[in-house]
Amino acid sequence: MLTNSRSGISNWWLIPSLIYLLLPEPAGAIREETRIPPGVSQVRARIASTPDYSEAFDEYGDRQPLWKLIIRDEELKGMIAGELTRESTLIEFLWAYGLNADWILELSIPLERKVQTSGLALKKGVETQSSWDSMIKNLSSETLTGMGDLGFKAGYEMGASTKWFVRGGLLLVLPSGQPRALKGIHGHSLSEGQVSTEIFLHLNWFPFVHGLRNGARLGTTSHFKSRRETLSGSEGEYSPGNRLDVHYNWSYERLNWFYAFELHRLLQQESQLLEGQKNNGYKDELLMEFGWGNLSELEKRPLMMPWQVRLGHLIP
Repeated sequence: MLTNSRSGISNWWLIPSLIYLLLPEPAGAIREETRIPPGVSQVRARIASTPDYSEAFDEYGDRQPLWKLIIRDEELKGMIAGELTRESTLIEFLWAYGLNADWILELSIPLERKVQTSGLALKKGVETQSSWDSMIKNLSSETLTGMGDLGFKAGYEMGASTKWFVRGGLLLVLPSGQPRALKGIHGHSLSEGQVSTEIFLHLNWFPFVHGLRNGARLGTTSHFKSRRETLSGSEGEYSPGNRLDVHYNWSYERLNWFYAFELHRLLQQESQLLEGQKNNGYKDELLMEFGWGNLSELEKRPLMMPWQVRLGHLIP
């Protein structure tokens, strides 16, 4: 298991991981908070793949064609035919540094590839309108590759003992990805074009079973307001809905093998772009991870390069 003290080890350790997703949204990994000694850095690399999908969950938890969740014009929905699919690949690098005994800093740098394939068109015999043409045009096929939005995190250890520790902090996401004019609330872009902040509280506790760790996390995310166009070309003030994330995870690490699962519930408020966008709702998901490395050996001796590789699978 990851012990509470790593004095005497090298100043770096590495945890690459691979996540395979069945959910059409930015990839996640098990939310962990690790105690990092002062002056020690931790580097993680994460590869996440979201296979192509043409359906997603609506605000009631039902699967709907993707384009019906993006296009809000009820009249147009009855006049359009075809399919819209999306897929994405994410490579994310995370660097964390122990500033002192209580504070850690973390930087995340995402590299993304997003593909949108559209076969949408008006049904034969339907008389077109300029706003409908704009909506279909703004959902055309395209492939985007580049850097996504940068994330900066500061965490403070609020209390600790031999069997638990609590960390609270702030995550700031800046719209530093590839600049592009976003259309609608589900725009196809490498950047969300929004400054967002997450305040989190994370509790880790270690039961009296060697290698076993539990974690619970509560986070609330809010966004700065901005200007954005709808799919039809009308511009207005855009206010993404705030969200609440609740995580519980369990992990077991023994003889260099790592096993973990996490339960996650997301509560999403409705976004506002000229009018409500009906993207409020909730979602439950399960994430499982399996890993191997040499971190268990830290309990016996210092290591020049502690490392671990993980494979994850996310189920909505």
